[in-house]
Amino acid sequence: MKIIAAKEKHADVYWDASTPELWAASSLAILSERFRSGEYYLTTEETFGPEEPVLTKEEIAQLPTESLRRRAMQDFEQVRREVRERKEHELWYAAMKEVVEGQDLSMVGPEKRQQPRAWRLLRAHAEYEYEGVELEEVQSPIAVAA
Repeated sequence: MKIIAAKEKHADVYWDASTPELWAASSLAILSERFRSGEYYLTTEETFGPEEPVLTKEEIAQLPTESLRRRAMQDFEQVRREVRERKEHELWYAAMKEVVEGQDLSMVGPEKRQQPRAWRLLRAHAEYEYEGVELEEVQSPIAVAA
């Protein structure tokens, strides 16, 4: 039997995933609960800094000292990374909101490896603090004896 272990702030919470339907329903319930709490999934504006670097490369090249140019270039590259992350987050957030608002229980992926759409969205954020989810196998003495 499979279960979802949701790694929450104060304790792990376990959800039934013993059938594809229960896996989808449990994944959607976790995703919905986290979204509605307002503590997990922030909008892009709440998550990221400025969309564009403050200085252009040309402006950085004109700075008076090497240390200022080096620091400004580090900031420039950091903002560029954040712009890429911002775009990824916008796509993820829109998909997550669509699944939650539509209560989408659909399965996606190749036929033999289908997963609930909500599960894929949960897994995409599993590395964030208090957002971990794992699909675990639970052994039953009845299944072992059979």
